[in-house]
Amino acid sequence: MTLTPQASRTLAIALFALIIALVLSFIIMPYAQLVGSKVDRVTLLQERLGRYQQLLATAPDIEANMARLSAAEADNNIFLQGNKAAIASANLREHVDSTVRNAGGLLVRSQEHEAPPLASTTPVGLQLNINGEIRHLVSLLHALEESRPLLLIDEFELASTAARTGITRSQRRAKASSARRGSLDIRMNVVGYLPGVVN
Repeated sequence: MTLTPQASRTLAIALFALIIALVLSFIIMPYAQLVGSKVDRVTLLQERLGRYQQLLATAPDIEANMARLSAAEADNNIFLQGNKAAIASANLREHVDSTVRNAGGLLVRSQEHEAPPLASTTPVGLQLNINGEIRHLVSLLHALEESRPLLLIDEFELASTAARTGITRSQRRAKASSARRGSLDIRMNVVGYLPGVVN
């Protein structure tokens, strides 16, 4: 069967269009998709690079914040040790007794003291009766001020042991020679804190 020139031309155009469509679908379209995915990947990597550059630019700030966090963690010892108030009270009593002895004083008596609360903490207080000299008192106050855990002095009362006990002058001289009692009767309430509200 012979085709007319018009039909041959139409058939040739159709075949050419089919070949073009095949080339587009099998070669050019996959290549375009590959290029598109590569462009997306490059864009993603550029965004990631920008974030890393921002992080590098803020590295000094990050290091400063890390140092602050480390210092805050080190300062975590401002609170009393223990997960219950009774345990914290025993730890506080031991700490205070050691501090008084190191200052050269004598802890005569300690008892529980109800301290005012602070927000989000549990107060643990002790009422102390201490004997010592003025130098012992100065050392003790410095030690309590610098101590960790952090301790607050709630009340403070100071008197001579002679005035407190009402002894005579001759008895006072005898007392002065005693190594166990100092010339000052020191009474104070010391308060430490547990983080959070505990029983």
